[in-house]
Amino acid sequence: MRAAPTAILEVGVLQGRSLGAWASKFPCATVLGLDAFVLKEDPAMPVLQPGRYTVQEADQEDPASLLAATAGQSFDLIIDDGGHSMRQQQNTMQALWPKVRPCGLFIMEDLHTSIEGKGFKKMQDFSPTTLDLMTGLVPSNASELVDFGKILSEAVAVELYRPSDDHITAVIHKRC
Repeated sequence: MRAAPTAILEVGVLQGRSLGAWASKFPCATVLGLDAFVLKEDPAMPVLQPGRYTVQEADQEDPASLLAATAGQSFDLIIDDGGHSMRQQQNTMQALWPKVRPCGLFIMEDLHTSIEGKGFKKMQDFSPTTLDLMTGLVPSNASELVDFGKILSEAVAVELYRPSDDHITAVIHKRC
């Protein structure tokens, strides 16, 4: 990103505390949170400026739900910290990558679920894995869910942060 983001989307907000962190870190940004359930009031949540963030219900199992919740919007930064299944990750990438603005970032957390024993029982349970697609280990046409070839052709860089096999994060930079 060339400048501080003005529109942030986080998929998977749980109790919403990360929304407050994003709003605090980027004071000029509006933050949209999506989750499979409607966020309940949390007394421990810091009071933020009204209108700084909103939460909507959307299901990562249903790409149309993600599109409906973000209709007419685009984002400088999208963080997928929602469901950890590969289907959810790939659905989210397919639906929301077009909403990343030029020079923006798409961050996908929890790619450790692509490692046998960390997120699924056997390799044949889901192939290709999201991690395989991110690293280009399989042809992009091998996934029925996501055209990673198109996504990666619009990316300047894909960085994988892998401090351990229990936490892998991908940062995809969109072309300017």
